[in-house]
Amino acid sequence: RKPLDPSDLAKDVRNPAQAAEVYAASLLAIDIDSEAERAYLRTLATALRLDPGVVSFLHRTTGAPTA
Repeated sequence: RKPLDPSDLAKDVRNPAQAAEVYAASLLAIDIDSEAERAYLRTLATALRLDPGVVSFLHRTTGAPTA
């Protein structure tokens, strides 16, 4: 199994609400305790074209540390 490519994941996302859901699911699925995980989230947010304010909101809402 190969690691998930954020760009591949993002290409299937159809709208901003779905993008936020995908990002939130990633926040809930991983423990953000390494630079690799923080880099993944930054790359995912960029690939999903998420507004930084939305990203911050999702981190606050899920209780996840900032990436």
